[in-house]
Amino acid sequence: MKLKFLVIIVAVILLSCREENKLIVDISNITEELEFIRFEKEFYNCKEGELGLLKAKFPYFFPANVEDSFWINKISDKDNQSFFREVDSIFDDFSDIKKGISDMLKHVRYYNKEFRMPKVISLISHLDYENKIIYADSLAIVSIDMYLGKNHPAYYQFADYQTRSFNAENIKIDLASKIAQSHIPRQKVRTFTDKMIQEGKKLYLLDCYLPLEEDKLKIGYSQVKMDWINANQSFVWTYFIEKQLLFSTDNSLNKRFLEEAPFSKFFMETDNKTPGRVGQWVGWQIVRSYMRNNDVSLQEMLQKQGNEIFKKSKYKPKK
Repeated sequence: MKLKFLVIIVAVILLSCREENKLIVDISNITEELEFIRFEKEFYNCKEGELGLLKAKFPYFFPANVEDSFWINKISDKDNQSFFREVDSIFDDFSDIKKGISDMLKHVRYYNKEFRMPKVISLISHLDYENKIIYADSLAIVSIDMYLGKNHPAYYQFADYQTRSFNAENIKIDLASKIAQSHIPRQKVRTFTDKMIQEGKKLYLLDCYLPLEEDKLKIGYSQVKMDWINANQSFVWTYFIEKQLLFSTDNSLNKRFLEEAPFSKFFMETDNKTPGRVGQWVGWQIVRSYMRNNDVSLQEMLQKQGNEIFKKSKYKPKK
């Protein structure tokens, strides 16, 4: 009996390990090198007589209708120079960040043989929150001043739930998210469930592209908010069912449960304890459950409609 019990325990442990490690893949044979350019260094160290060469090298950063005097004044501005030196001191050693981005991009290539590493260029955008990362196939632009550390004084105007992702470790996560978004086929999404699963697909791609990262970093939750959703996932699911939200086409649900916010809106006194975007988290768990319970490839899953994924996911939140 003891031996039989031991065999069962070992089997459970091995099954658990296999579940956790199935997305850890071998990328060692992907040898494409990442090209990472620190444009902010070249820009703020540029001499007046060298501006023409800089414009020729990076034409997409210099609109034809903008006079050279504008760029010369921008470079020589004392405040700009001071901010550049501060940013440069924080990112003095970029090797770990570059490796993290390179490994992430190799994972993308592993799952998509047609994918080619984009040229990654960092710059100072002067806190352009809406465009922390811009991705367009062969080019990825990183607003490096949006990753100085969540407690940096430059971020005084941002809310805590926003600054949580203003750390260097989030560069590869935000870039992975932009790439993931571009790899999800356009589909008609009408119901709340469709929208949750569409977001869940993106987060599942982050599972694939960043298999060693913690869930809280991929979705951008604090540990407290992560603990809440793990402890209350059954409550959230029951609420969605009892309020008949799953197949609702009410667009107001987007702001309540899908869009970035300090918390989700259940219209309860304890709302401020909840994380924002719980609908994204639920969609993520549905897609994860679907992939566990169906023999399909990643690319096949991405092509599936939300209602099919939902029906075949066998999703059941933990109590």
